[in-house]
Amino acid sequence: MADYNDLLVDVAKWLRKEATAVPVATLSGLAETELYRSMRLQNMVTVASTTATEKIPTEQFVATVPDDSLHIMHLESNGTRLNYVSPDQMCPDLSYAFTIVNCLILVSNDAVNLDIYYYARPDPLTTTPGEEANWFTSNAYDILLNLAVAHGFAYLMDEAREGFHRKKAQEMMKELQRVDDRARYTDNPLVQRG
Repeated sequence: MADYNDLLVDVAKWLRKEATAVPVATLSGLAETELYRSMRLQNMVTVASTTATEKIPTEQFVATVPDDSLHIMHLESNGTRLNYVSPDQMCPDLSYAFTIVNCLILVSNDAVNLDIYYYARPDPLTTTPGEEANWFTSNAYDILLNLAVAHGFAYLMDEAREGFHRKKAQEMMKELQRVDDRARYTDNPLVQRG
């Protein structure tokens, strides 16, 4: 199983002699950010339960968007799915409705206890014991590696090699997302292909 330390070593190997001038840890961070911004996988789905208690001047209840949220899928209150409305349509007397303004979730008066279903951003990889691996280092290491190497070649202004590794990473990301979506939406088993 690969981890963050392996990633740093492998990126330096791929960049060969040029690696001494490249901030490899920064490249890994850029690769993680790009990967998390692009991918929406089942293993990233998280549920946060909260209570909207604060009222704002418009008499609506407010909760905050979780700090690690990449994308909110939907909200439920007491088992009932809430309907999203645009901020200009939101009013306190709407039944089971919500909207998002900045980092605030405004909910109707009948939806105070909330379950927020969202895609969570994994914690950043570090060299700290226990934080040097996550699902992506275990299952999509090649994607992280190619993205980090692409950022390295961009840093070195080698457009041809950057393009090669970025294209390779994007193809792998697309395939991983396709397989994950297929398993999620068609009740088919997740099949890993060599």
